[in-house]
Order: sequence, then structure tokens, then C-alpha cells
Amino acid sequence: MLLKLTCTLLLMTFGCGIMAQLPDSIQQKHFNDLGNAYISKAKKNIKNLDSAFYFLRKSVYLVDSSNRFNYSATNVALELLAAAYFQRGDTLQGQRILKQVIGSYKRTGDKQREADAWYSQAQLLSRFCHDAGKLEYSFRYAARLYAEIGRIDQKISADYDIAHWHFVCGKQALAEREFEELLNFVRLKKDPRLAQLLIAAAEIKRYAGSFLQGLSYA
Repeated sequence: MLLKLTCTLLLMTFGCGIMAQLPDSIQQKHFNDLGNAYISKAKKNIKNLDSAFYFLRKSVYLVDSSNRFNYSATNVALELLAAAYFQRGDTLQGQRILKQVIGSYKRTGDKQREADAWYSQAQLLSRFCHDAGKLEYSFRYAARLYAEIGRIDQKISADYDIAHWHFVCGKQALAEREFEELLNFVRLKKDPRLAQLLIAAAEIKRYAGSFLQGLSYA
């Protein structure tokens, strides 16, 4: 995948002036794809982050008339750039960039993408920063926005993640309450993930010493 994307970019760059004829939005898509691919490779080799930064910064700087009033490609690049900063250990810069992205979606009233950005920030914080206050706020804000736009499936995912985070952090009583509330909500909505949540609730009950209740969930 990475080789294919790189070859595509080389053809764009050196192929008979093609690059000059393409709109910035097309170039941005390729730069974003490359940046994303290098971020995924950085898990095995951190040096791949340098390439990710290179392509994503090129993407961010590309804004033409077709993109001035539609920042989706630029915001995608910024979100990926934030993820790269988190992975490099510069979590403050990552948060600054995500704040810019969230502000952009808020101004345009795009609640779906704003919620996705909050959710992305929460997941990055849980992996690289462990700032409990910001992490919890991000998860809960994302869940609230998902509920407002009727994306119940995504609200359930965000609520599940925050409950699981509390469990991992040793806040067992809080996690139990959150999982029980979520179970009731999922039953009401007849969501297909009920079985997954019952297994998670069973695990929490067993750790809490309520073996029989855990067994009943299982």
C-alpha cells in the first residue's frame, strides 16, 4: 500500500507537468494518504514519522479556490498531523492542532466531524498522554454530540470506551455503574453489541468479587 502510494506521488511529481495541472485538493488527498500510511508504519519504525510529517505538512499548505470554503481535506491532514505529534511524544502540540480542527467544524456546524475529532482526541490521549480530565471530557463531549445527531451506534462506542478506561484505571465502582447504565441503554435500543457489553460487564463484576453476578452476565 505504501509503495503504491509513493509511486503514485512520484508519477504526479515528475510526469510531464501533471502536478502543475492538478488542483490542490487532489494533491492533498494523495499527501494525506501517504501521511496516514507512514503513521501506521511508525509503530514498527519511529523513523517513518519523519516522512509522515513531510507529506502532511505539504498537504496542510495546499489551499486553492476549491478548498477555501471546504476544509475537509485540510482538516483531515491536520488530524493526521496531530496524531503524528502525539505519537512522537509532543502531546501539547497535538492537542493544539486538534483544537483548531474542532473549532473549524464548530464554526461550520458539522457536528458529525466535530464529534469524530473529539473522539479521536480522546483515543489519542488514552494511548499517549493519560490526561484523565481532558480524556474524559473529550469522550463525553463526543458522546453528547453523537446523541444530538442521532448516531446512537457511535455514542455507544464512546460511552463504552470511557467506562472501559475507568475500569483500566482502577475506578471499578464508577466503571460498574457506567457499564450497567450502558447495558440498559443498549437493551432499550436493541443494539447488536449487547453480547460484547455483557461480557465486559461480567469481567468487571468478577474483578469486583461479584462472581455470581458476573457469571449471570456471561
